[in-house]
Parts: sequence; structure tokens; C-alpha cells
Amino acid sequence: IARLGSKLDVNDALEQLELRSISISAHGVAQLVHGLEGNRGIFLLDLSENAVGEKGAPSIATLVRNNAVIVHLHLRACALGSRGATAIAEALAANHTIQTLDLGANSIAANGCAALGAALASTVTLRSLDLSANLITAEGAH
Repeated sequence: IARLGSKLDVNDALEQLELRSISISAHGVAQLVHGLEGNRGIFLLDLSENAVGEKGAPSIATLVRNNAVIVHLHLRACALGSRGATAIAEALAANHTIQTLDLGANSIAANGCAALGAALASTVTLRSLDLSANLITAEGAH
């Protein structure tokens, strides 16, 4: 992942990067995000079914906050939990490009849902938010 990340910084031709289910850890995500900081081509990033976890969520939040190109971000089944969802939600306020965000199957509970709800008030570009298969109860949805 480190080698791939280092090449992403200089490659603006690549438009989609799908890295679903390839055992990327929180450390690997940090390396990947470092490479994506200068990338101006990738509009779809799929990291679904990787072990990003709550430890990798701050790296994802940095990407959401600083990247002005990604339109579709898929993080399904990445074990983000409510803390990870909250970090990403806070970063959404500074993002003006993401239209699709998939956070399904991440064990997000009421407090993570509340943070995402608050983020919806400040983002004008988000068109699709998938929170299916999480731990959100009727209380968390209000």
C-alpha cells in the first residue's frame, strides 16, 4: 500500500480506486491517504471491507476534510464504529465534493448517527448516505 500511495500523489489520470476487501489496516490507510493528498484525479474511492477501524478513521477524516476531488466514498464494513463515524462527520463540514458516502455495516450507534445528522445540516453536496446494517435504533434516528 505504501508504494501505491506514493504513486497516487503524481497520477491524476486514475479516476477510480477500488481496494475492497484487501486487508488494509489503519496504518495502510494512513499511507494511502498520504498519497491521495495531492491527487486530483480520483473521484471514486472504495475501501469497503477492510480493517480500517476507529484507529484509521482520523486518516479518512483528513482525506474527507482536505481532498477536493473525491465524489464517491465507500467505507462499508470497515469497523469504524461511532467514534470513526463521528470523526468523518466532523470532516464533512469542510468538504464540498462528496456526494455519495457509504458507511453501512460499521457498528455505528446512536451517537455516531447523531454526529452524521449534525453534519447533514452543514453539507450541501452529499446526495446519498448509506447507514444500513448499523446499530441505529429508533432513538438514534431521531
